[in-house]
Amino acid sequence: MTLPPRMFSAQISRNSFGSAGAGTPRSSCGQRGAHGAFLEAQRLGQANQPVVAQDGGEAEWLSASGSVLTDPAIADLGDFDSTAVTIRTKKGRLCQINTSRRAAYGYDQRFEVIGTAGKLQIGEHAARDRVVRSDAAGVAHAVTGDFHERFEMAFAHEMAAFVAACRGVVPLSFTLADAMEAMRIGLAVTRSLHSGMPEVV
Repeated sequence: MTLPPRMFSAQISRNSFGSAGAGTPRSSCGQRGAHGAFLEAQRLGQANQPVVAQDGGEAEWLSASGSVLTDPAIADLGDFDSTAVTIRTKKGRLCQINTSRRAAYGYDQRFEVIGTAGKLQIGEHAARDRVVRSDAAGVAHAVTGDFHERFEMAFAHEMAAFVAACRGVVPLSFTLADAMEAMRIGLAVTRSLHSGMPEVV
């Protein structure tokens, strides 16, 4: 992956629930608010470790906040349906993670990196197929309904890569240290969500 020179910010957005109608989840497979933020923070620490660490950008400080905006019953469980996390690296780079249990337009997950020479976006406007409709209302296309549909092929490729690594055909992409860093960040996010206070990572 070629990154914009001197990356200074990154953003991850996840809207886990689709909505077929008012207040009606399209899928029951979305993440809980706090758990979703925990998972995204893990992915920042693991899947995106080469991005933030290639220039000494390990996480140093974070702050997380959660709200109940779409499903009041979630509050009774001590959980959130909407979360926002800000992570600052040792070199001052900022990462923002936003999660929501509800997306009326289908499953949505995006990753964006902004640097001094440009911007890199992944997953923006993920389409279900190659059909684009144009009419008096505008131009539109169908989006994926849940993460099973969105990442079906990715799961298959991940499993194939894992099996190949177990057989010694190819090395694992990440190390145990990467996994530990991911867990460290994820746990700090969870503590900050429930305490309302920033965490030194």
